[in-house]
Amino acid sequence: GIPGAPPGTHSCRCRLGEGWGERLPRGWEGGDGGGDSRDASMGASTDASAAASMDESMDASTDASMDRGASVDASTDASMDGSTDASTGAPGYGPMPVPASPPPAPPALSAPPALDAEEAAMLRGDRGPAAQAAIRIVVRAAQTQGAARLVPVTQAHIDGCMLISPASLRFALRLVELGGRVSVPTTLNALSVDTRRWRQLRVPPEVGVPASALGDAYVRLGAQATFTCAPYLLDSAPGAGEHVGWGESNAVVFANSVLGARTQKYADFLDACIALTGRAPAAGAHLSSERRPTLTLRLCPWALPPPDTRAAVDDAFWPLLGYVCGRLAGGRVPLILGLEGVRASIKDLQAFCAAFGTTAAAPLFHICGHTPAADGEPKAAAAGSVLASELDGPILASEPGGSILASEPGEVHLIDLLQLREAFDALDGGGHRPTDEAGSETEPVQLIALGNPHASLGELSALAALTRGRERHRSVRMIVMVGRYVLYLASAEGYVRELERFGATLLSDTCWCMLGEPVVPPTAVTIVTNSAKYAHYAPGLTGRRARFTSLAGCVQAAVDGSVGPSARPGWLASRARTEK
Repeated sequence: GIPGAPPGTHSCRCRLGEGWGERLPRGWEGGDGGGDSRDASMGASTDASAAASMDESMDASTDASMDRGASVDASTDASMDGSTDASTGAPGYGPMPVPASPPPAPPALSAPPALDAEEAAMLRGDRGPAAQAAIRIVVRAAQTQGAARLVPVTQAHIDGCMLISPASLRFALRLVELGGRVSVPTTLNALSVDTRRWRQLRVPPEVGVPASALGDAYVRLGAQATFTCAPYLLDSAPGAGEHVGWGESNAVVFANSVLGARTQKYADFLDACIALTGRAPAAGAHLSSERRPTLTLRLCPWALPPPDTRAAVDDAFWPLLGYVCGRLAGGRVPLILGLEGVRASIKDLQAFCAAFGTTAAAPLFHICGHTPAADGEPKAAAAGSVLASELDGPILASEPGGSILASEPGEVHLIDLLQLREAFDALDGGGHRPTDEAGSETEPVQLIALGNPHASLGELSALAALTRGRERHRSVRMIVMVGRYVLYLASAEGYVRELERFGATLLSDTCWCMLGEPVVPPTAVTIVTNSAKYAHYAPGLTGRRARFTSLAGCVQAAVDGSVGPSARPGWLASRARTEK
């Protein structure tokens, strides 16, 4: 358990800046470039075993001069020989759990997929040892999924560029050593540090140096130094029907659901192999049959304000609804009805996707009136126009055999106001309201955490407007995570200057899901956020209490230096009173 966190909360990963010096082996030296964020389920031991497997593939693909004992890089040789001690936790968080039983047996393999001429040439080594090792891993992944063939992808997004263990850096440097190059346009996810400011932020060198070296290694492989968990905000965003190989859960859900592109949730290391080969297993969300909804979620009319007051629904609605829909969907693809008359912006859909990806295993959803259909010719935003697009109106298309809306598929679940209120309370401090000695339930706030996932231009515009002419409380820090591309656009629009005048700090390259102290102030007790994803993870990641509210509520907390006993938005609270 974590001191100060709700009962049952456990530390699922080692936060950067909290204990990495003790856990990393000696010799972590390297470049000064980049690093990223990772799923809680992928621990150090998993990464280490994956890197070892990659070593075997690479060694089988190369000549005797590239023996396994060779140094990967003179500056990181010592770290490659070390391993993370799974029994050592970050200071103050207790030992990391050790599995009580052996890991499950590996899945049975199907027959190898049929390969085209280009794929067969890679497998022979015609494109070099790195591509040969990568295609072998992609083929093995296809066998575990029963894929009969591979599918060409137009681009990749590598999520494995965050520093999880020594294996993360070892894997990337090995690819560089073997002369690897990405074969399709490739973007990089957020790193473990802000590569340009980690020293200023007092991140320990034993974290900042290898995290930066990891980002540099992927750039040397030909990837673009985008360092964002929101690649759909770039001008390279894929269009409807494009097969891509993306990692990062919120990005995968957005690509599949809002853009109509096709990708599975690709794990660390496999995403890099897809980038090197330009091939992915023809399975999961790449297939039309796996994209059709098997569950219907219908929002009750009384869960929204009347149509004439619907503008009162603030931006807390979309992440809250995404959180509830994800919990109901699980691994099933849902069709969500009842939102046809509600306007949704890109930042709204981005927040929905992040929350949905937090609680659901499914890689996509369909919202009637807001997302393209699984198949056909949807009216999706053209690649590169997503920043300015609202994606409003009925844009579900027909698929072969009839419309996706011809019937309500699978089970039908109703979503009412009670479910939204319960989810809000769970995210907003878990319903627990601490009181001070005077009995006041007003709670002091030390940190406002925005940009999880990375803030869009629209969100920064709204934030600048909310802070204009106001003064931040001296005891509160406001930190906004943003990708480099959007940061450039926001600077050109003057939003960065306005936000910095208010006292906000904008950080790029990194992600809240990988940050602890000192970016999270050591004295911080309460964090306020407008992200359902971060409100869900922050207690376990930081040991702090999380409060969830709208963007306007976050700014108000920054001005007041405190938050009230309930941050419920008016539309949620007022409807609750009406129901009673």
